Amino acid sequence: RERRRWCGWLGMADQATIEDEMAFEWQKLGAVTSCVRVLYNHNSWTTREHTFSVLCNLFQHELLCYDGIEAGFEGKGFESCKDENICSAFAAASAYSALTFHSLNPIAVEGITAVIRRRKELNGLQQLENLVVGIKNLSLSFKCCQEMVNTGTVSELFKLCQEGSESVQTCVIESLRMISSHSICAQILVVLGCVPVLTDFMCQPKVPSLLFQHVAWSLANIAFFTQDVRIHKDLGDRGLQALLNFVADEDDKVVTAALRALADIVLLPIAADSLLKLKPLPRLLSCLEREGHVEIQLPTCAVLYHLANQPDIELEPWFVTVAFYLRLSGENQGHGLRSFSMGILAALAASTDEMRRQIVMDGGLEVALGVLERRDPCSTQAVWLLCNLALLEWNAKAIWKMVSMSTLQTWTRSRDLEVREA
Repeated sequence: RERRRWCGWLGMADQATIEDEMAFEWQKLGAVTSCVRVLYNHNSWTTREHTFSVLCNLFQHELLCYDGIEAGFEGKGFESCKDENICSAFAAASAYSALTFHSLNPIAVEGITAVIRRRKELNGLQQLENLVVGIKNLSLSFKCCQEMVNTGTVSELFKLCQEGSESVQTCVIESLRMISSHSICAQILVVLGCVPVLTDFMCQPKVPSLLFQHVAWSLANIAFFTQDVRIHKDLGDRGLQALLNFVADEDDKVVTAALRALADIVLLPIAADSLLKLKPLPRLLSCLEREGHVEIQLPTCAVLYHLANQPDIELEPWFVTVAFYLRLSGENQGHGLRSFSMGILAALAASTDEMRRQIVMDGGLEVALGVLERRDPCSTQAVWLLCNLALLEWNAKAIWKMVSMSTLQTWTRSRDLEVREA
């Protein structure tokens, strides 16, 4: 009789959503504790499946999540993920997933992953989205991220990228983005073959905006933390070209994400060299001209800085940009833009006498000296610019007239080692 009454109660509670007011009513009745007690006392797959479905709905509400943790759900939920009945196991993992945002427990990774591995046993993937959301939430925890890269969860996520719906794929890539934000995890992702998976996504004919942003930020994290030459090999020219194509997108967030990825990828000299062969300057310069959009200008400047420091670059396209970099070096610009712009000019000044003349003609000496007089944070780049400009004798004489020996001696006592060296 008790069991029949319980199943009737389940019938009322097992619905698509539970409103906040109703959830608080369930809490007053001790619903979560009762559900967990049933899990420990009932062996029926059907009863357990219904109970997990109820808990999944209840765990959408913060207060009830804490009830679940206190009632010891995590241990029972983990055991039930190994249930022989796939429907019951999926229901258990779904409830686990709903709880993950409030309990970032590494043991949950193993439980949910065990069920994801058995997904083929279930007809259709309608419940898979719940589990992937759980994985995404768990990715907020560094310990859970370590668990994912060490136990094979990431390999399952790669497979889901090829099988799942767009919402599942977006969740998976967002998880990879968060996992890749930890240095040690990013290194393992390279070994596991994450970059080719991300590259394949980028190179699809139509990539949803949000999905691409997660892909680009994941690549940026991996490139920044690892500096592994395998990234360049895995990306190839098609990956770099895809990123360059997104730089011309209409969505500013997509453009920013593509530029941030390129800025970290070209930290690898071999990748910077490959990018130069794709003739990126026109697109990058169009981004640089978007005044007021610092989130776009800054990573663009970073990419150009690394390209300018490549040996044997084709200088002709750079001549027309000198005046623009000098304008970005002005005191009314942000520190990051000024720093990269002066760094680009310093790199260009190291190339040929003709480029040195061009920079001085456009006012490079005055800008560099202005930075130094203000004791600006960009002083390091300014002194290197003067240093490289002085390679041309005519420039050296001009600098000699404009800078006193006492000023030069003051710079040699700077706290900044690079300023003293330059």
